[in-house]
Amino acid sequence: MTKSHFKWSKNKTNAIALTFLVMKNRISRIIILAVTLTMPVWSYGQTAAAPNLNFWETAFGSLTLLGGAIVVAAALLAIVRLFGIMMKMEELRMLKEKGLDEIVEAYKQPQPSWWSRFVKSATKTVPVEQEKDIMFAHEYDGIRELDNKLPPWWLWMFYASIAFGVVYWSIYEIGSGPSLTEEYETEMAVAKAQVASYVANQADAVNENNVALLT
Repeated sequence: MTKSHFKWSKNKTNAIALTFLVMKNRISRIIILAVTLTMPVWSYGQTAAAPNLNFWETAFGSLTLLGGAIVVAAALLAIVRLFGIMMKMEELRMLKEKGLDEIVEAYKQPQPSWWSRFVKSATKTVPVEQEKDIMFAHEYDGIRELDNKLPPWWLWMFYASIAFGVVYWSIYEIGSGPSLTEEYETEMAVAKAQVASYVANQADAVNENNVALLT
């Protein structure tokens, strides 16, 4: 085996090892993040109380529950972040012990954040230094135009609106979805039940049914 062939095999092995570590790290983070985001939902399903007909009590309870869920989610995300940092430090330590210094240096390089990767994939913006590659050949009044493509996020919203329209039409025009009149009657019945419940809980309340004439 020649020296160049041995070096190529070593580089290939290092690349495979680096890819494996990166994928392992990403999979672990995805699993932990999924568990973290679903825990508030489980907590809500286990601790949800019976519905209260009082509007303000219901609204305050919902806001309190939402605020608590946000605090819990933020704390869990911080724990996930700390756990990810600890995992990366442990992987670097193991790589150093095995003498894979090249992989360690490559692994230490800052990686683009998930937000940066998302923005790049959602916008597909062309860097300024590459605009000459998408510039039209014609020129009107000294104005040069670029052959920009529609951003993926716009296309996603367009397709999503079509899908929503089809589903909505299928449910309310073809399916058994309630009409506007039926929804109005249902809401009025609920409001009437709420008023009756409120009046029943106010023993000293005076209304047209229990008012007495004093002479």
